[in-house]
Amino acid sequence: MVTLKAQGKSGSSTFTRWGHTECGGDAKVVYAGYMASSFVNHTGGGSNYLCLTPEPKYGKLNKDIQKISLLTGVEYQLGESNTFHDAPCVVCIIPRSSVIMIPGTNQCEDGWNLEYGGYLAAQAFFEKRTEFICLDEYPQNREGGGRDLGSGHLYRVEIRLGALPQPPFLRGYELTCAVCSFESSDRN
Repeated sequence: MVTLKAQGKSGSSTFTRWGHTECGGDAKVVYAGYMASSFVNHTGGGSNYLCLTPEPKYGKLNKDIQKISLLTGVEYQLGESNTFHDAPCVVCIIPRSSVIMIPGTNQCEDGWNLEYGGYLAAQAFFEKRTEFICLDEYPQNREGGGRDLGSGHLYRVEIRLGALPQPPFLRGYELTCAVCSFESSDRN
């Protein structure tokens, strides 16, 4: 695991870059790990994605029958060559005080820094509900994978109109996203 020393700035933030193993720009890697979630067909467990450390430390092993929650890796379901491949992630720290994920655009507002852009992603509508995340535009694969293990899944998010106005929203289009950072002292 990477250990970071304080760099003399009080305003730093962390973010997770989903589908990638490097941070980019002036962001530093805290750790690169494995994307994980609940199984797609389970109705319980967590509803968020996790970036698991590559060096887990275990507590007690209880061999009795237990009521448990289960965790599994996440596989891409992107309809491309990386379908069923396992998704990596990286937790990054930057020397800025604020980070936000903006759904629906791959650009940041003036004065903000683009950490990475990509596509809004989550499990499919017919699977267990998960959070919406910003999946890197060029997702990397972890070693191995390539076959469906019934793990957590990750699909790009498409627009269905409902109460969304058309235009600007267009049915069937995949939504982009941007992870942006800001240093409040920059705006004085």
